[in-house]
Amino acid sequence: MTVGILVCTVTFYYSQYELNYDSYHAKKDRLFRVRNHTVIVETGEEQNKRATSYFGVAEALKQEIPQVLNATNIYSESATIISQLENYRINKVLFSNSSFFNMFSIQILLGNVQDMDSPNGIFISSTLAKTLFGNENPIGKPLKYLGLRTEGQFDLIIKGVFEDVPENSYFKNTEIFVPMKIFRNFHSPTLHWASLTLKQVNWRWSDFYTFIELQEDFEREVVSEKIQNLFDRNRKELDNQSGRQQLSIIEPINEIHLVTGLNNELEDSVNRSTLNLFFGIGILVMMIAWINFVNISTATAINRSKEIGIKKVVGAFHGQLIGQFLLESLILTFITFVSSIIILFIFSNQISYLLGLQLSIDVRDIKFFVILLSFLLLGSTIASFYPAIVLSSINTIDVLKNYSKNNTRRFVIRKFLVVLQFAIVGFLITCLLAANSQFNYMLNKNLGINIDQKVGVRLPSSVFRESNFKLKANRFAENINKLKQVSSISSSTVLPGDINRWRQTITLKGYEDRALHFNRIAVSIDYIKSLDLQLNDGRWFDISLTSDYSTALIINQEGMKQLGFNIPNDIIGKRVSFPAEQEDYEIIGVVEDFHHSSLHSTIEPIAFQLDSLYQGNSYIIQFSGDPSKLIEVIEQRFVEAFPQEPFNYIFLNDHFKKQYDDDIRFRNLFQFFTFVALLLAILGLIALSNYALKLQIKSVGIKLVLGAGKWSISRELFKEYLVLSALSCLVSIPIAYFNINNWLDSFEYQTTLSPIIYLIPLFSLTFIVLLTVSRHISKVVNTSPTKTLRSE
Repeated sequence: MTVGILVCTVTFYYSQYELNYDSYHAKKDRLFRVRNHTVIVETGEEQNKRATSYFGVAEALKQEIPQVLNATNIYSESATIISQLENYRINKVLFSNSSFFNMFSIQILLGNVQDMDSPNGIFISSTLAKTLFGNENPIGKPLKYLGLRTEGQFDLIIKGVFEDVPENSYFKNTEIFVPMKIFRNFHSPTLHWASLTLKQVNWRWSDFYTFIELQEDFEREVVSEKIQNLFDRNRKELDNQSGRQQLSIIEPINEIHLVTGLNNELEDSVNRSTLNLFFGIGILVMMIAWINFVNISTATAINRSKEIGIKKVVGAFHGQLIGQFLLESLILTFITFVSSIIILFIFSNQISYLLGLQLSIDVRDIKFFVILLSFLLLGSTIASFYPAIVLSSINTIDVLKNYSKNNTRRFVIRKFLVVLQFAIVGFLITCLLAANSQFNYMLNKNLGINIDQKVGVRLPSSVFRESNFKLKANRFAENINKLKQVSSISSSTVLPGDINRWRQTITLKGYEDRALHFNRIAVSIDYIKSLDLQLNDGRWFDISLTSDYSTALIINQEGMKQLGFNIPNDIIGKRVSFPAEQEDYEIIGVVEDFHHSSLHSTIEPIAFQLDSLYQGNSYIIQFSGDPSKLIEVIEQRFVEAFPQEPFNYIFLNDHFKKQYDDDIRFRNLFQFFTFVALLLAILGLIALSNYALKLQIKSVGIKLVLGAGKWSISRELFKEYLVLSALSCLVSIPIAYFNINNWLDSFEYQTTLSPIIYLIPLFSLTFIVLLTVSRHISKVVNTSPTKTLRSE
């Protein structure tokens, strides 16, 4: 029972942790994210489902929709800061304004929230403040901020310190907030979008996370309709040209974490179906524990029957005996409940590591303990009610005569409970096999790109790039390429597994109605070949053609299809344009589709161009052999070339697989809890078979006296349990089939399940049942009839 309560409690905590993302915000019921994705008007097909929206959305919502009290944009990037002559890499910086802190419950420990609208202020987390300045007051301290995406260098002053954002928040791990005013001043439309008006920029620039606060009496459907009308008005001209509509979606802040399959998501989300399945495991394990309690309690009746008979003789009533057994059950439940909580306290760190989160058990959380204890007491009362009835209804005369005529009838109910118990285990085993098959498929599927034996080295941000940066970068690449273990080196603006924020609309010349968002990636001449991308048609970039550096594109098949072509040769030579650039680009090649991000999201249109401006954000180095010493050499060369920048590297295959960390953790937990459920079921079967065979020992003795063989008797006894095993699978397989198909539907890419996964539980449970009861059967058939029939 303790194990069941422990598993149920852990799964409850984990599920609550995931379900309560951003539930700590005081205004959570009125906070929503606004995002959009593209719909082809003619077919209704949805494309480019993304977590972001346009820069102009927040301001327009606040001005034009009365129900919107507050609105803010958020832009995310990584950065390097210099404080007291030391460099620190910051993984998560958010650009926003004071409205953000007015909307969300993130506590300001030092400073004034209005300073988030200042031209040179910066807010840092309490942990970062401790790292940078120890116990000193950080307010007023200068920092040099070096953006890695905004390509800006700013001398800023710390104006505030905020409390660390909770781990179960969409904004977790944020270390710095920078005023959006700084970002907007740097990204001047006249510099980056010369051919467009400010309004056009605001409704095309789609790298921003938009959040709104609504009035208390809002109607969601009304607000949604008004937001869609706002999108339609401001995007009308562009959408009419492209034949596409931008569909707006508003999502409650505390449900964002449960939305999967979006591109450009700020934080990893969790699959709701997977979360429900995980919590269901805890409930099923608890049910197995309850069934064990019923079986073991009734099995003890044979040992307590004389006690019950004597109590009835001395005047005990039927109701009193029921009350006694229910009280015993409640006491036992309370003891196991306390034991499980103590175990949680003692091993909370280990459980937290297993779950991949900080499990916090607060004794002051009375509500949780009351709910859980009530649930357990109710379940245990129900589970113990039948044993109490059985024990209290034993006939006094039958007991004192050692007569047990009703045991066979009552044993039928216990058989049913065993079938239910093993049906649960069969269901869990089948689901586990399906989950393993799906996750293995995702981890091992051919990505269409070779990321093995490759290391990525992050290049310095553009603010470190002096006038001779390109010379230094080329010299660094040449030195690395000379190393014996290195077979190639190439550069790219984004690595496989990274979020690509360079996304722009491509318009096909002569087909102005065909315009859609592409992931734009600038690469060096060897990039496509070094990652083993397969050319479907056309040609690779040619270093001897200067035009390839300025007007050539290679796209993937998905991009070709979404532009309206099915045959690669038909799109070769076609010209496309980007909205902010004067020159057109020629499509010179089509590569086969590949997964640039995990299989949780669909393949998106990608356009490759030769890198003549950015010099890439990362180098990709292909190597052979043991990389440990190679990394040391690469670091030495890097520090020589870029002494100001912290050395940062990743192995591409490990970096890509990090996207599946949550899936792997879930699989491991699923395996562990299924094993626990199986172990509990085996213990219950041991108790039941021991009890049942004790009832049959006299009949076995009579059969032996009459000449029956031990093997024939054993076969009959085994047959009874094999039937139970088959019935449990007959119950579990259809239920598992239905639930597995529903679960798989939540994945963008699904494995094809082999029918054998539905047969494995049958064979495995049969083997386990035979192994479990064989000892008891052997003991019964080998017991001498003279011992069992002595008193007859």
